[in-house]
Amino acid sequence: MESKVVVVAGAGDVAKYVVEELLKAGQHKVVVLSRAERAWFVRPGVEMRLTDYSLDSLKTVLHDADILLSFLHDNSQFYLDAHLNMLAACQQSPQCKRFIPSECGGNIDDFPEQPLFYLPTHVPLRKALQAQAEVEWTLFNIGWFMDYFVPEESSYMKRIEPTWPLNLEAGTLRIAGAGHAPVPFTAPRDAATATV
Repeated sequence: MESKVVVVAGAGDVAKYVVEELLKAGQHKVVVLSRAERAWFVRPGVEMRLTDYSLDSLKTVLHDADILLSFLHDNSQFYLDAHLNMLAACQQSPQCKRFIPSECGGNIDDFPEQPLFYLPTHVPLRKALQAQAEVEWTLFNIGWFMDYFVPEESSYMKRIEPTWPLNLEAGTLRIAGAGHAPVPFTAPRDAATATV
């Protein structure tokens, strides 16, 4: 397999699993994008590049990228703006023609507009991806992350109260809806392994 430059946008919890799996595979150059230095990612085999996620900044930091994996998660307009800029930077790049945007937390096949707070951010990005042909893209339908079932010290994942319905410390579980709908769960390590 030819070595590629794989760029991981968003130096957060899920990105740690992806970077570990990329380093374990040892086949690609690993670059991590972030708005600020992140101590965890300062390690052999990882290059940090700072960006503000504007189009001009992304075109600079993606100059040698082959694949862009985004784990940048935010439920504000920043998510949409940053991802549209990542798509545009890949479209304008001579070699970055594969893009996996950050897409977690639901069944996008059967319920593409759920959770409802994704409507203003994720749905317009999906439409922009579908409307273009210059960049190959993939959306992962992984549901919720299983690591929220384990004690916080056993995972990279930080708690997302009150969004996550399980509170291990308080011993409570909130069931949304009628409680009959199946809910998919994926370990972030498995998602990272499948991505790599």
